[in-house]
Amino acid sequence: MTYSLVIYLVLLFRRFGYPHPSSVPLQWLTNILVVTINLYQFFITYDKNIPILEAVFNCLELFLTIIAFIISCLTTRYSEFVALILVLQFRRLGHRHSTSIPVLWLTNLFIVSVRSGYETKCPMNDFNIFSKIFVSKNAYNSFESANKKYNPNKLKPEIRLLPLISSTVWSTYTIATVLALCKIAADFIQPYILAKLIDFVSGTDHMWHGVYYAIAFCVCTLMARLFECHSNLFSMLASYRVRSSLTTAIYKKMLRLSAGSRRNYTTGEINNIMSVDVGELCDFHRAATCSYTIPLCFIIGEYILWSQLGPSSLMVFVVMAAVFPLTSFIYKRIEKIQTKQMELKDMRMKQISEVLNNIKLLKLFGWEKPFMDRISITRHQEFWMAVPFIMTAVTFTVYIYASGLALTAKTAFVSVSVINIFRIPIARLPYTLSFFTRAIVSFRRIRKYLSCEELEESVERDERRDDSSDERYAVCLKKSCFSWGLEEEPILKDITLNVKKGSLVAIVGRVGSG
Repeated sequence: MTYSLVIYLVLLFRRFGYPHPSSVPLQWLTNILVVTINLYQFFITYDKNIPILEAVFNCLELFLTIIAFIISCLTTRYSEFVALILVLQFRRLGHRHSTSIPVLWLTNLFIVSVRSGYETKCPMNDFNIFSKIFVSKNAYNSFESANKKYNPNKLKPEIRLLPLISSTVWSTYTIATVLALCKIAADFIQPYILAKLIDFVSGTDHMWHGVYYAIAFCVCTLMARLFECHSNLFSMLASYRVRSSLTTAIYKKMLRLSAGSRRNYTTGEINNIMSVDVGELCDFHRAATCSYTIPLCFIIGEYILWSQLGPSSLMVFVVMAAVFPLTSFIYKRIEKIQTKQMELKDMRMKQISEVLNNIKLLKLFGWEKPFMDRISITRHQEFWMAVPFIMTAVTFTVYIYASGLALTAKTAFVSVSVINIFRIPIARLPYTLSFFTRAIVSFRRIRKYLSCEELEESVERDERRDDSSDERYAVCLKKSCFSWGLEEEPILKDITLNVKKGSLVAIVGRVGSG
């Protein structure tokens, strides 16, 4: 049935003048794996009573499958095949072809450039382009349509900024959230597979059980990394959409500010809101998935650790609570000391190289102690990176002495696997809190600015008037009053003015008189 379907697809594509479909190489690759496992199992359990012809047919099947795989690769377009081997045609929003992995996007870009760049100019239609929803104009239109829904009063708007941002990026951010949850699921499936693999090594199950466990562990690791990359990608796209819509809204708001509101904001302050505050919100949106994935990781991880270590697993959170203030302090300064940290690593490696290259001189002159002290001092300055190892050591120590049970290989490896998953949430927690704090301040500043009073876009007219003399005038004012703001006292009162069409009128008065 499988081979009939493959032949049908090949003939169908050949009929319409296309190369082999991209699913054919993947099918042959899967067949190679299955046939290889079956052949290995056949030779392990080989019995003399089995006809030799069956072994020949099994080897011939593997050989022909490999040949079919190679031929299908040569007749399939390169970019589609590579994309299909790495991920099953996971399309980005609005893409016509290829996948949403940035490496594959660049691979396709390189192939198109080499193919047509030297001959003619590369048209934009040959490249993968972002969906139209990420264009600045479309992002602002979505923001403005939501603004009309939530804020009907244009002159004195009370901006509800959170629903506006949510309506702008909810689709992209939902995808990022789902991918982040899938990444967590793939991460925490690995300890269970690892436990099964350890049981298989110490048990007497069939070989194909271990092969399937190993393949499942590899697939879970690969899928976790893919889900993480795609989640970060869509979080970045959501932050860019927020930046586009807010920057456009702030700029247009600047053109509509009333005179009273304009006095409260200088050009520099508006530019600061447009660049710094919007940037802070974008930074938070890039890390916003961590605000709920980090607690979820701790809850699931603690559940698994409790099943393995019992109450001793609580020592993970004790160590975390002890080192968190220090970690927060370090991450506040991490941008300043990153260069210094790399210099320390270079210094340590240089010192170790000197010791190894000149070990004879050190032994001859008795310089072991001074050089050991130098390396130890440099190493102690990198001590803050050892928090996960401290958590592991403390947890296992409490488990052994408190429970009195033996620390088996299964318990140790599964627990270490879970604690290693904690490393990224522990690293992200401090700067996620920092992003959240700064985003709240910027959120309030932007909301206050967008809620400022605006100018009237039109003048109310009485269409029932029938005064033929008014047709000669472009502007007619009768007993009018003017003020800087709607709630302020009028500065100009009882103004009557008629301006003829096509005439030039100059108004002269004191500076600041209105």
